[in-house]
Amino acid sequence: MIASNDKLKAEGEFSRYHERLRNELNRVYWHFRLLDYFKEIQKDYDQELNQTPTFWGLTINAHVFSVLTRLNNFFGKKGKVSHLHMRSFLDFVKENLDIFSSEAFERRLRMVNRYD
Repeated sequence: MIASNDKLKAEGEFSRYHERLRNELNRVYWHFRLLDYFKEIQKDYDQELNQTPTFWGLTINAHVFSVLTRLNNFFGKKGKVSHLHMRSFLDFVKENLDIFSSEAFERRLRMVNRYD
């Protein structure tokens, strides 16, 4: 069993992982939704979009590139930033399984007054 102090450190590390991973996935989602939106409006604004095709082509390609790059960093073999990489997060979970127990989860909820 992990000592209480180590458990608190692990829970703090989990919070950092969770926040950074969620933020990164939110950024991916934002770019993806923009791509989806461009696709939806293309028929209605075809004439306007065709007035500046280079601009819109580069804009769409930039969003595609951003989505693919971020997802590759997130799921690839080795991330440049460990807090933004799924493999390092799963390794962290494997090393700290006890902080994911029902009791630990209940205790964290009680600490923020969210447990009934």
